[in-house]
Amino acid sequence: MRSWGVLALLQMVIWVVQADVEAIAGGHRATMLGAVHGSHDLAPVVQTGVALILAGVYVAAHGRLRRRRCEVWSLECRLTRKASPTVGSAPFPPGGPIYYGTPFELRGAQRWQRPPPPRPLDSAPAYV
Repeated sequence: MRSWGVLALLQMVIWVVQADVEAIAGGHRATMLGAVHGSHDLAPVVQTGVALILAGVYVAAHGRLRRRRCEVWSLECRLTRKASPTVGSAPFPPGGPIYYGTPFELRGAQRWQRPPPPRPLDSAPAYV
């Protein structure tokens, strides 16, 4: 309950400071606590109520997400323990692991080389 009182006090301070900054920006003098008197008597109550509602929604959502995170974490741990004996225990095929090699080794280096340059026209054989 103490944290709600702190939230209400901080909300009021922030609201008064915001009202003073807006007044100064508008070319008027800062009213200090004048923002909480007069026609704005209920404004701090409304501001504090909205802040309390939003804080309550945040606390509820945060708790729900924290519980969900713990459930997911425990499920992951259980699945990891179940799967751990089978992971990585598959034997290699006879002859050891398969080696796939590089493209040069698979298709031959000659397929990846440039073709030879064309012969000049003057040295071409003459066909008669």
